[in-house]
Amino acid sequence: QLGGHVPLLSALAGDANERFSVRQAAVRAIGKGSDPQVIATLRDLYASVNDQAVKEAIIDSVAKSREHGAAVEFLTQLAQGEQNPELSEHARSRLDKATGEKERRKADKRAVKSNNP
Repeated sequence: QLGGHVPLLSALAGDANERFSVRQAAVRAIGKGSDPQVIATLRDLYASVNDQAVKEAIIDSVAKSREHGAAVEFLTQLAQGEQNPELSEHARSRLDKATGEKERRKADKRAVKSNNP
């Protein structure tokens, strides 16, 4: 859990004067946090930055979040409503991967149960 570090990480990620690698590392750190507000923090950050590469990093972190339901909801909103076609497609790609993996895990569990009654 990152707790009190989230505001600092958000500031670093949102600072257009920082190197991309620093901003990307900050986004990844936020995304790995166990705070229940991870997606809300990343959503706010996404709305506040203009750099496409940082927005892509945010999409990637959202897709890897432990908050699966909130992540799918946000990625769906981006896939449908993002004006930048490249970012919309990036969100759609991560959404397909995130939902596909979850569905495959469910199918695998069902298969294991049916093979081991």
